[in-house]
Amino acid sequence: DSEELESTSEGYELLEVYKALREHAHVVDSALPCSTTLLLHVKNACLPFLRCACILYHHVTGVMYPPELACKNSNELSHMLKYLALPAHLPDLFTKQGPTTTALIKSWCSNANVRERLTASSEALVHHPLRLNQLIDLPQDYSLLLNEASTFKCPKSDGDDRAPSATDQTPAYETTQSYCCLAELEGTQVGAATEHAYYCGAHSGIFLRVRECQVLLLSNKSRGCF
Repeated sequence: DSEELESTSEGYELLEVYKALREHAHVVDSALPCSTTLLLHVKNACLPFLRCACILYHHVTGVMYPPELACKNSNELSHMLKYLALPAHLPDLFTKQGPTTTALIKSWCSNANVRERLTASSEALVHHPLRLNQLIDLPQDYSLLLNEASTFKCPKSDGDDRAPSATDQTPAYETTQSYCCLAELEGTQVGAATEHAYYCGAHSGIFLRVRECQVLLLSNKSRGCF
């Protein structure tokens, strides 16, 4: 039908865009992806960013989002593109935005780091779609968490740590009120929670101080609050 033909055409055009972008980055592919698979992958990878963009646009402009977005079975991508006044035909984002956008895309592709990151063995490669971050599950009964925390023993100390903190995204405990787990971070002595937030939370973290029943928020190496 017409929708299938349009989807097929969109996939082929997106494949041409894919080839052009790889050429700009001086990356030669021996095999090309299936156009249908590429189209589905790009659509799925766009969803997390577009959701954030819609929320930001709504709060900045006050324009109500379409009610169709609240329906689970609706075409979420199509409604978000329409709400943000973006072309529904994805290849148009690259081919019909004018010379300024084209020059910007080429400058991104020609960046010295792009070619290295596009290799399959690159450790710096960011995989898409991004995994949705979630907080760890906590028991309904807080006393269970207290009992669990009471068995915690710091691996770097012979004594008992009386103030363990549960990390936000990993099922582990950190010492947050003792000197046994001090580490050096960029020439500065920091605690275990700060080190964990720096390496595992993009310089920020949420910790639950179990015994005090307090939430600890950390940002960078020297900012935080309860």
